[in-house]
Amino acid sequence: MNKKIQVLLAENDPFWQQRLVTLIDAESDIKVLGIASIREEVIRAGAQLEIDVLVMDVMLLLNQMVWRQR
Repeated sequence: MNKKIQVLLAENDPFWQQRLVTLIDAESDIKVLGIASIREEVIRAGAQLEIDVLVMDVMLLLNQMVWRQR
């Protein structure tokens, strides 16, 4: 039995969410388990889902950090 690689996608832009899901799901051995749009969702989903890989927009974290410092 071949287990698919389970991915959590962390991206807040709907265009890139859709594009990345399309690209990832086109691979027969990879499956997107969930999409998170904010840091808190990433943390919660990471704790609840059994993921193998996190694909994360680095700017998602950096932008939220900048807003919190203002």
